[in-house]
Amino acid sequence: MKKLSDQHVKKHIASMAAEIIIEEGVSDYLYAKRKAAKYLNYTSYQTLPSNNEIDEAIREHQATFPTNNAEDFIFYKEIAIKIMDELEPFNPLITGTLQEGRVTNNQKILINLFADNFKEIEYFLLSNNYQFKTKDPKRLDNFLIKYILFYENIETELTVFDILEPRHREKHKSMIKGRGIKIDDFKKVESMRIVS
Repeated sequence: MKKLSDQHVKKHIASMAAEIIIEEGVSDYLYAKRKAAKYLNYTSYQTLPSNNEIDEAIREHQATFPTNNAEDFIFYKEIAIKIMDELEPFNPLITGTLQEGRVTNNQKILINLFADNFKEIEYFLLSNNYQFKTKDPKRLDNFLIKYILFYENIETELTVFDILEPRHREKHKSMIKGRGIKIDDFKKVESMRIVS
């Protein structure tokens, strides 16, 4: 079997990293590259793409999956706000394309939650009659667990982060930074995007 050239490997990793950045709301390029390389089973970090190659892959991804109109954004936004309101005890942050005021053709609602024990969230979901399934982490990130559910028929992914994890003891400084935006900030994004 012919081995892929380094340039092909870089392009493959860049494409996956771009998808991770856009769909998961990740802002750390190095993290996205490493996650993509691991997911694609490329073990050598010598073939990681440059940040410019990631930027190019993001532009290609956005051209392939164009954003929808303002009405679509409002539709998803209203549902996301309802979910965030219900999950308020767990410091919900919206992430992914919605935090930028955009939607894609295959839009999901991505919300990050924070707890010292994911069972608290599981109990909350069960007590409030949410139908959900769990998605086991691959230890590519520092989250505890993911829940996949359909809220008003919209696929929603809840990623639970551990606020007691040693490097995240100062929760609001190191944990929440870069993990999405709060509901009040999200409302401002809607206003700015729709007006512009």
